[in-house]
Amino acid sequence: MSVDENLTAPGGTASFLGALLESLSVGVIACDADGEVVLINRPVREFMNLPAEGALHDYPELADGVLFLPDGTHLPWRDAPLQRAVRGEPVIGLDMEIRIPGRQTRTFATTAQPILGPDGSRLGAVAVAHEVTALRRAERFRACHAAVDRLLKAAATVEEAGPAVMASVGRTLGWPAAELWLVDEDSGDLR
Repeated sequence: MSVDENLTAPGGTASFLGALLESLSVGVIACDADGEVVLINRPVREFMNLPAEGALHDYPELADGVLFLPDGTHLPWRDAPLQRAVRGEPVIGLDMEIRIPGRQTRTFATTAQPILGPDGSRLGAVAVAHEVTALRRAERFRACHAAVDRLLKAAATVEEAGPAVMASVGRTLGWPAAELWLVDEDSGDLR
């Protein structure tokens, strides 16, 4: 049976699309025209630590406390990409962080679009989230390396470059504070 025949067979479309959505490596979440969540696929349930069943109605409340922008700004559910899309605003490539207590913060590039009917009426919205945690971390380290290189080349001494280098490294690693210890060449003491 071809894919086209399977999609047109009784029950074929729903079962095929359900299996397709569950097998994707990207997170997919959809809502109806009222903004009520109607679909959450396996990757979303996994990275949000949700059960396989019963997560639809609880999702907005659970998501409301764990969605953040990369600058640390809390992203309330009403401003999440899916909710923006259901109001008619497409969202393309917005980085969001999921911060669940006791778990590693993960970064997702998220795109959301309204779902339109044949007559142009808004039927709902869909959001797709692709994890980019490792990519964003590598970009931050590359930018830090370049900044440290520039600072060291521009400074006459390590002491002169030290504060700016430490600030750059501390920001990159998310450290609230950092110390630089240097060896005094005359006495051998740390300072």
